[in-house]
Amino acid sequence: MSLVEFLVIVFISLGVFDKSKILSYYQKLIKLQKGQERLTVGDSSIEESWIWIEQGEEE
Repeated sequence: MSLVEFLVIVFISLGVFDKSKILSYYQKLIKLQKGQERLTVGDSSIEESWIWIEQGEEE
């Protein structure tokens, strides 16, 4: 745990910082760190393992 995290926890426990405001800032920070996410649209066949035709003929 870094010093900044420790101080934030101490200030929240003492009531210096508003917990809901800190949580909203934290959620915004997490969204920024994730960046752009690509969601798979369609069926689950995209997640299946695919084999090439040449590999299928050898087996």
